[in-house]
Formats: sequence, structure tokens, C-alpha cells
Amino acid sequence: KMDVLIIWMMLVNLMSQSAFSLLAPFYPDVAEKEKGLNSFTIGMIMSSFSISFVIASYFVGMKISKIGRRLTLFMGIIIQGLSMVGFGCIMWINDKITFIILSFVLRLIGGTACSFICVAAYAMVSIKYKDNVQSKISLLEAANGAGLFVGPLVGGLIYEFTHF
Repeated sequence: KMDVLIIWMMLVNLMSQSAFSLLAPFYPDVAEKEKGLNSFTIGMIMSSFSISFVIASYFVGMKISKIGRRLTLFMGIIIQGLSMVGFGCIMWINDKITFIILSFVLRLIGGTACSFICVAAYAMVSIKYKDNVQSKISLLEAANGAGLFVGPLVGGLIYEFTHF
């Protein structure tokens, strides 16, 4: 039986992973053609999200009991949303160095926020569903996977029709 918590956590994970992958269809093209970045720099910027996610997950996991699961989740959602808005705005920055720095900073912030979301979601689900935690974790993983393919689809559609 699915209840409100697992549905919300699945939705939050889906959106969080979508934020990770949303940029894939257009950022490399924009960064290269409009901002003059090379492929290596673009790859480093794109991977910085995952690097910060890995590092921050460790520390969030250590501190989540003190911070609180709900607060951790809400902070992650808000920070990730702000980083995505910020990332949308940097397309108007013409200075190459400033564009690169802000791209890195915003991807690092986004990855850190994603770690807040994922660690909190897994903690909440594992505490509430002790008797069948494996099946609930599999639902979270399915939502993660869905987010990884929904993000590029949405990003591609947005860019195709708005070039933004």
C-alpha cells in the first residue's frame, strides 16, 4: 500500500534527479557555441554536481540527526530550486570567466542540495517503513531513474521551444 509519505518522497526524488539532468540537452551546446567553453571545462562543470553530491552526502548523513530530517529535506528543496533559477539566469552573463565560475558554483550548490534531499528522503522512508524498507527504497530508486530520463526530455523541450 502506498501512502502520502512514499508518494511525496518519490516525487521529490524524481524532481531532484530531473534538476541534475535537465541541463544535458542544451547546456553543452550553449556553453560551447555562445560562451566559448571547451568540452573539458563543460564536462567538469557538468560533473561537479555529482562530485558535490558524493562529498556532501557523507556529511549530511553524519549531521541529519542533529539538523532533522524534515528541515534537511526542505533546505535541500529550497536550495536546489534557487540554484536552478540561478543557473537559468547565468545565460545572460557574457563574461566567460564569470560564466564558468558561476556555472561551477551553482552546480556544486545544486549537487549539495540534492544530497540533502536524497539523504533525508531515504532516512525518512527507512524509519517509517522498517518492515518493508527494501520495497520502499526500490520505489525511491525507480523515481531517481525516472528523474534522470524526465530531466533531459523536459530540458530539451524547454530549450527547443524557448531557447532558454
